[in-house]
Amino acid sequence: MVRKILIPVYGSEHSKKAIEFATDVSKNFDSELYLIHVVADKNIPPEILEYIESEKIEGALSKV
Repeated sequence: MVRKILIPVYGSEHSKKAIEFATDVSKNFDSELYLIHVVADKNIPPEILEYIESEKIEGALSKV
């Protein structure tokens, strides 16, 4: 039984296919699906920051 699925996303075609596959698996097993996108650049575009704030995404800008 699959309870949680973590998918790293970065915009490639392989990444998109992984999301589609994980979505199907999560539906079949009623699993939680988590997407993660890591950004190394400290200059995050303002529209991304606005989106993060508007969606109230937990831990989106956590510091390591």
